[in-house]
Amino acid sequence: MKALLALLLAASPAAVETGAPNKPGVYRRAAISADGLHLAVYLYVPERPLVGAPPVLLVPDLGTTHDIYDVAGEGLARELASRGLTVETFDWRGTGLSQLPDHDPTLDELLAQDLPTAAAALGEKSFVLLGWGYGGALAYAAAAGPLKAQTRGVIALNSVVDADVPNPIVERLFAGGDALDLSRELASPAPQRRGSLFDLLWVHGATLDASEVNAIEAHTLTPLSASQVSQLSAWMHTRTTMLGGKPYPDQLSELEAPVLALLGMRDNWSHPEFANNIHDHAPKSHVEVHPLTTFEGYREDPGHLGLVLGRTAREELVPLMVDFVRAQSALEVKK
Repeated sequence: MKALLALLLAASPAAVETGAPNKPGVYRRAAISADGLHLAVYLYVPERPLVGAPPVLLVPDLGTTHDIYDVAGEGLARELASRGLTVETFDWRGTGLSQLPDHDPTLDELLAQDLPTAAAALGEKSFVLLGWGYGGALAYAAAAGPLKAQTRGVIALNSVVDADVPNPIVERLFAGGDALDLSRELASPAPQRRGSLFDLLWVHGATLDASEVNAIEAHTLTPLSASQVSQLSAWMHTRTTMLGGKPYPDQLSELEAPVLALLGMRDNWSHPEFANNIHDHAPKSHVEVHPLTTFEGYREDPGHLGLVLGRTAREELVPLMVDFVRAQSALEVKK
């Protein structure tokens, strides 16, 4: 695993092209949002595309950059592309290589500005959204709102529907109301157990060794703005929040695209009990829910990171995702 860490630290630019995507590979481009910000988007062009399959737009979790989907050549972006799917992901405003606005980025801006900008950069009429954790809540809201006409399906990885009830650890993380540096805060010792908060909240249940965990913690986490921390904290305490000017999750009653919801039952960051009732909020959508447990026949019960990295994601979850995307190939796109 030392080689993995070395690759991350080197961050070789040779792995990413910046020109026109005229051959298989990974391309970084700048997309300009409606409010004038430059966002970094990453397009994965497969060697052998699946004919008719819609592309997949990967939505990062809050507090992560696009790198979480491509850690030194491993992760969902590469895995899906290797199976013939065109894939795009991006950095939220103020994270990674995307431009920082002159004010605290809000969750509403991520929904109303960043997601439509990334979708437009695909240059396709329709696509499948794949959202993870709180990024998945934004994917749901986009599929029910600004991207409704273009969304053929949603793949949800412990994508939050109802607000998590704050536990003492989360209470402490959000208590200050200031910008939250996840790299620093999650390095804190976990209470009553060996390891860090990152081990407890993100890695629990994932088959990743210490060098992989350290590399991911150092290179994929990014701060949450004070505005985002405030909105998330209020949501957790009041059990309601506004996204795009509408109450979430009430707006999901407008969601019509099919949903594949994959639930990591040992996820301590975005708890599955607050993600498994999407069918109660999206009556117009066909919802398929998969609890990922050994009882259900899966090799392991993945934690938060196990949904996007590691053996379970690669060998058991990616085939489910590819089958779901291919099933949307013949569906008519809403006008």
